[in-house]
Amino acid sequence: HPGRLYAGKWVGYNKSSMFTHNSPVKKHHTLRNIVLCFLALLLLAGAGGLLMVRKWYKQNLQAVSSSSEVKNITIKSGMGPTSIAEMLEKEGIIRNAKAFETYVRGQKLATELKAGVYELSPSMSAQQVVDVLVSGKEASSLFTIGPGKRLDQIESRMLKAGYAQKDIDAAMETGQYKDIA
Repeated sequence: HPGRLYAGKWVGYNKSSMFTHNSPVKKHHTLRNIVLCFLALLLLAGAGGLLMVRKWYKQNLQAVSSSSEVKNITIKSGMGPTSIAEMLEKEGIIRNAKAFETYVRGQKLATELKAGVYELSPSMSAQQVVDVLVSGKEASSLFTIGPGKRLDQIESRMLKAGYAQKDIDAAMETGQYKDIA
């Protein structure tokens, strides 16, 4: 009967396998196969998780809605990407603050966001919102009143800017400004 002595035990050959059932080599292969299967499953789970995160990220950079509503959003000087993202999410301009912030930082634009008043819409993607904030193109429908102007001068400028007389009269109604000191 062919075979050999291995670790004090006689290991023989048979027709069904290279070594008999008490072989340390066979046990080693079984353990290796279990570890390899576990690592393969872990790799698949990691890849699946990565794909899910990527899908979530891309989905949250899309526009909130198709609404053409435009909001004037004020970005104050000194606001960072985190506070800007949180405000934009609260105002309904972006879907998710964390995805927006990740996009801004990933594009290395965190220090490029400019303070100002911007016309933004829920129909804009996060990329479009960032483009506006980086460009500094502020809202064009705003009307600035310089200090020291008389009411008749302000009214004249508003008419020249295209505002309707009824809107100007409503804006000039002093009763609505009683809380301003």
